[in-house]
Amino acid sequence: MVKFASVSIIGGQTNGQDSNTRRVGPFCAGNPAAASSDLPMPYAGQLSDIVAHVNIAPGAAASGKAWDVAVMLNGVATAHTGTIFETADRCVIAGPVAIAYDDELAVLFTAVNVPAGAVKGWAAKFTEVT
Repeated sequence: MVKFASVSIIGGQTNGQDSNTRRVGPFCAGNPAAASSDLPMPYAGQLSDIVAHVNIAPGAAASGKAWDVAVMLNGVATAHTGTIFETADRCVIAGPVAIAYDDELAVLFTAVNVPAGAVKGWAAKFTEVT
């Protein structure tokens, strides 16, 4: 018998525009506090095809303004990172990111050189490992 993996599209987004560093958990608005943003994953699996986005680019060309983005597990940034730089409005973060049952997941958007206020969000494919 062949068992197929369960695949879902997950993500999160802030509920307003600002230039503040934010942690954005799955299915919730961003907040700087881990307790309100990091959510435990109900299944083991992996994230892939991770895209972080903002609705307004961080700044003009040659401004040095950016959002550094990192996938976080259990309150710690992983090596899976990207940068939304100057006139860009998104970045792709390399995966896969292995997730154990009950790992707390969030994506951290860190402001660099006071970027333009923006709604910050992310989306990814989550494949359950059985």
